[in-house]
Amino acid sequence: MLEHYGRVEFRGDSIVGTHRFVFMLDEASANVASIGFSQTSTLINLHLYIGTTLVATLNEAFSTGTWVRLEWRLLVDDTSGTFILKRNGDEVLSYSGDTKGASSGNGVRWLGIGRNYSTANDAEFYVDDIAINDTTGSVNNSWPGPGSILLLKPKGAGNYTQWTPDSGNNFARVNEIPHTGDSAYVESDTADQIDTYEMQTLADLGVDTSDPAFNIKAVQHLMAGRWDEAETELARVLRLGATDNTGTAVTLTNTYNRYWDEMFDVNPFDSQPWELADLNALEAGIKHIAASP
Repeated sequence: MLEHYGRVEFRGDSIVGTHRFVFMLDEASANVASIGFSQTSTLINLHLYIGTTLVATLNEAFSTGTWVRLEWRLLVDDTSGTFILKRNGDEVLSYSGDTKGASSGNGVRWLGIGRNYSTANDAEFYVDDIAINDTTGSVNNSWPGPGSILLLKPKGAGNYTQWTPDSGNNFARVNEIPHTGDSAYVESDTADQIDTYEMQTLADLGVDTSDPAFNIKAVQHLMAGRWDEAETELARVLRLGATDNTGTAVTLTNTYNRYWDEMFDVNPFDSQPWELADLNALEAGIKHIAASP
């Protein structure tokens, strides 16, 4: 993409040398832009790079051992590009001009966190709540702002219980994060079989949703699986009320090589912003699609 907004919660406990930690890379993994850090006494310095060229620095930006929200906007252009960095909502660094750098000009394809170039340097740092917004659509198309990414796991059987658990209840075999592979699973030998699960609610996680500023910015479905006897396709399923919403089929491999995910900026059942009642009633699951030809 040629333009995007990003967010990461960052805490640096010890930074030795100068590191570039947040990377925007093109499709050839060449550096487009990055955010770097160094340390002076107990304070962290911020650095902006275009390609590998340092273009802006803010010394003593925040203290070690302190969580801060860093947000950026990057517009890739060979003459009118923009790279802006915010700290806890306040703009602290910016650069305007050629942001294409040494990249191919096709924009950003990959985001990297924590890359390090020198074994002589060392760093202890933590990141959380990473978010990326493109500039399309009517929501989530600008600065992400504050927010938390929360994991809701299956906690009960849903409307469909057509897959076979290796033991016990179906939902209890798929609620380990990270997943445990062949140690706990559900399986299906028949096309079109569906399993859905009652999901945890924000109340189950102890989240206070009474704040007037509370809102649900997006919901993401994640699934993992593998085929055992023949190449197989899997599709994600959401269910709300008496209605199913089924995603595009993906082709599994015979190993657990990845999570498949799909992000929903709005409720797919009515194309409106997410409401808490809908999230609380939402079931999530999987559908066995016929084996690939």
